[in-house]
Amino acid sequence: MEPIETKTIELDGDSFENPIFCSHRRGRNWVAKLTGKNAANMSKSFLKSRGETVDVESVGIADVLEIAGDYTTSGGRFDPNRIYWRVVEKTDDEMTVEVHASAAKALKSARLAARAAAESAVESIAA
Repeated sequence: MEPIETKTIELDGDSFENPIFCSHRRGRNWVAKLTGKNAANMSKSFLKSRGETVDVESVGIADVLEIAGDYTTSGGRFDPNRIYWRVVEKTDDEMTVEVHASAAKALKSARLAARAAAESAVESIAA
C-alpha cells in the first residue's frame, strides 16, 4: 500500500499535539492504536490525552494510529475528521509516519511491512 505521504512528527517527552484538534465544545478528540487483521475486524485501544497533547509512550514501530477531531453541528449532523498513520520510525525526539487514506489501507500497509520484515529475518538466518 502506497502512503499518501510520509511525515516527521516532533515529539516532546513521548507526546505530540493532535494536528486536527477540534476546540469547539461539541468537538470530540481522541487517538487510538488500531490492531487486527483488517478494518472489518479491528480493535481500538485509546491513548491518553489532555487537551491537544497525546501521549505516545506505548506506541511502537509498525503501530497504526487513528487520530480524530470530530465535530457535531447544532443540528446534530456528525462531521468526522480522521487521519490514519502507520509508525515507520520513532526516537526520543521525533516519530516518522506514513499517512494513509483509511484504516483499511493503514492496517494493510502494517501487515505487508511485518511480512517483509519476517521474510528478511528468515533470509538473514538462512544465509
